[in-house]
Amino acid sequence: MNGVAKFALFGAISGALYGLWNFGFLETVEFGELWLTNSIEEISHRAGAGLFYGVIVGAMLRRPLGLAVSAWLIFILAAALSYYGAFAVTVQIYDRQSELIATLAGGAGGVAGALLLGSATAILSPSARSARFFVMTTIAGGLFGLLLPVALNADLLAVWIAFFALWQAGYAAATAASLRLD
Repeated sequence: MNGVAKFALFGAISGALYGLWNFGFLETVEFGELWLTNSIEEISHRAGAGLFYGVIVGAMLRRPLGLAVSAWLIFILAAALSYYGAFAVTVQIYDRQSELIATLAGGAGGVAGALLLGSATAILSPSARSARFFVMTTIAGGLFGLLLPVALNADLLAVWIAFFALWQAGYAAATAASLRLD
């Protein structure tokens, strides 16, 4: 299996696991009004996709990017914060009344998240300091973010899982292709 396919597979796994966790588990369990459980739900909605990506795909990136364990832990935090940024941008732009604005909100959120994670990755690893890396990952983040209305309109567990699996697979594949990873 080549590097792009391998990273796409692990990106898809991280996205699917996040979708299953967030929309399959957290959305169906009644936690009540406990502060801790509400905090877990909020963190998952706003940063969880990044946490899954950082742990799973970040582990795959450790060796090729030359990341020490401490840098990988920073990468995980950066991925979570990048998803938080993507989520925040999307929510600010999103308009339930307009399909076009909803689509653009998903794309803008994807671009914002990609730029944030790309910047963090470049800070952590000199090999990610290239225009090719930023262009490819930003395009992937934006393009797959455009699919957000599909998931919102369907509001089905399988569609949410597929949405995050595709988005994270696309971003991971773009990372691998841009850095020519095996």
